[in-house]
Amino acid sequence: LSKIESYAKNKKNITIQEISKLTNLSENFSYAELCDQCLAKNLKKTIQILNENNYGSEDCIAITRIFIAKIKRLIKLKEDNLINKNYDTVIAKYKPPIFWKEKEIVKIHMQKWSINSINNLLYELNDLELTLKKNMENSLNILSDFILSKSKTNN
Repeated sequence: LSKIESYAKNKKNITIQEISKLTNLSENFSYAELCDQCLAKNLKKTIQILNENNYGSEDCIAITRIFIAKIKRLIKLKEDNLINKNYDTVIAKYKPPIFWKEKEIVKIHMQKWSINSINNLLYELNDLELTLKKNMENSLNILSDFILSKSKTNN
């Protein structure tokens, strides 16, 4: 509100578009995009997504569940990749099919993560989900710390 108030001091009228720009509501990212950027180890984009969105404690469980689903898919892809070494072929044969917009980011995930580190991450995510449910008042801090640590670690 203070941003809007400062902006409006020299103007008689402000438009909805100007308010939207000031509050960054037009730049909201999906939970899946946050998970994708974290798994791609893109720390800069992950930080941007965390800063642009106003997540609540109820969002933390949803983000964790999406993370788990993406990890389970990645485990299956990496297991298939042991047989067929071509990432594109493995992604193309995956059922249910991976949406064309996601194929490049999934390929990056496959390159960045080993099968052992993915399995460890799945266990950590399950533990994280329990921790979040027990500590709802601190869930956003706990999840943010976890996401940032996974965005910058090397596997």
